[in-house]
Amino acid sequence: RYLTRWTVQHDRWLIRIYGYLQGTTKFCLHFVIFPADLQYFELLVFFDADLAGCLNTRRSTTGVFAVLWGPHTWAPLLFLSKRQGQVGLSTPESETLAGITSYKRITRLSMLVNISLRRDVPVRYFGDNTAAERILNQGSVQLAYMKRSQGISLAAARALISKDLNRVPSGTNFSDIFTKALEGATFHENRERLGVF
Repeated sequence: RYLTRWTVQHDRWLIRIYGYLQGTTKFCLHFVIFPADLQYFELLVFFDADLAGCLNTRRSTTGVFAVLWGPHTWAPLLFLSKRQGQVGLSTPESETLAGITSYKRITRLSMLVNISLRRDVPVRYFGDNTAAERILNQGSVQLAYMKRSQGISLAAARALISKDLNRVPSGTNFSDIFTKALEGATFHENRERLGVF
């Protein structure tokens, strides 16, 4: 994005990124799979959005985290941090688009898990916005202005994920780390909760 308009600020960002990478070379992704949990496996999908998180474009950032979960199993399968394609007009709209994105991203992964395990693994979605949850469950007249393709995605998401949609408190939403800058201690705690240490 900035290669043709490079500034001193971009140099600072680059130095910070290299510093972070150098300080985390020993980190790795940890996961545990207990074969005895096979019958209890679930695919848990956490999604979140940060309204107008990009200061330059005022677009929101979508965060998605998916994990294969069982009583003794924790296997992260999907990490996503992506700027949304349009400026969101409200938090519920941005969160709803994050829910739609999570549905789109998890569909193929879910099929792969089902084929690999030779059984249907239930998928449960977790978001932290009550209004977005209501929109994904019931629809919304207020979001009728959404582009046609997003309207179709909203209808599909409502039909396919509304029965598996759950509410999670904001402080325990695993996808928070992918949407906004967190304080040092909170960032480290969230990173370890994801299994990266």
